[in-house]
Amino acid sequence: MMLASCQQSEKNTSFLNKNLLIDNKVFVSSIYSDSVSTASPWKPVFKINQFISTLFYEVLQNKLTLYSPIFEDTIFHPLDKESWLYILQNNKHLTFDTAQFNDILFYETWELDTNQTFQFTKNIIYWAPIKTDKELKQRKLAGKVKSTASEATTLLAKHVIYEFPFEDSLTPNYLLNKNKLVRLIIDKALQNGMTCYNPFTANPLTKEELRKRLELTDSSIYLPYHNISSILFIEDWYYNPQTFSIRKDVVGIAPVKISFNDDELTKTIPFAFFMKEKPFPLM
Repeated sequence: MMLASCQQSEKNTSFLNKNLLIDNKVFVSSIYSDSVSTASPWKPVFKINQFISTLFYEVLQNKLTLYSPIFEDTIFHPLDKESWLYILQNNKHLTFDTAQFNDILFYETWELDTNQTFQFTKNIIYWAPIKTDKELKQRKLAGKVKSTASEATTLLAKHVIYEFPFEDSLTPNYLLNKNKLVRLIIDKALQNGMTCYNPFTANPLTKEELRKRLELTDSSIYLPYHNISSILFIEDWYYNPQTFSIRKDVVGIAPVKISFNDDELTKTIPFAFFMKEKPFPLM
């Protein structure tokens, strides 16, 4: 009787699980960079340094507690203000510069549901202001901010657009099946399971136009998956002004394709999916 009950429970769990990236939750680290955002062709809509400066001010006023960055990702050990300053100042009694922390590290879970509609869900476990040194392949966290999605109801920034690279030494994300993610997105587009749009005009693409933008012909011997280097996310961000919890609402995604012309690397966006709102040009 107990065995039959367990088997039935496993079947129900498997049936209800719609996350197609992996059997369970996928833990992903991603970086939103101020310098990258400023250099991007789309207009930055989130003033990252101003937001981090406000956060630091709240900590200095003892109105907000951060959590230690030296513990594991799922462990939240509170930092007192003295310990936090000690970490920021590289163990020296110097005044720290908030402008050095221009990037944000997000540690979150991802889920992708392609059963009926195309829905991409992110749940932020914590985020942290970081100072990145790409040459040394190091990042310095200024304490973790624990996030609770239900708390974040105030709009922080609308239509935040940023690129998530699949190859990144700072955030390797070994648990994320990147090849499967790309296949799901491309296959959904080619099967007309959801309308694809031109990312620059927001006009719907025909199947012929889509194949052309993916450089696919009837005689193609290469699959369209291997030259996708990253994913573009279009999101609305919400937060709680008291706790600084952040919630991301994914409203669109787009694959980024790389190609080489005379040894020069170029990036193009073949198409975009939009969810929950009317399509709009990305640039």
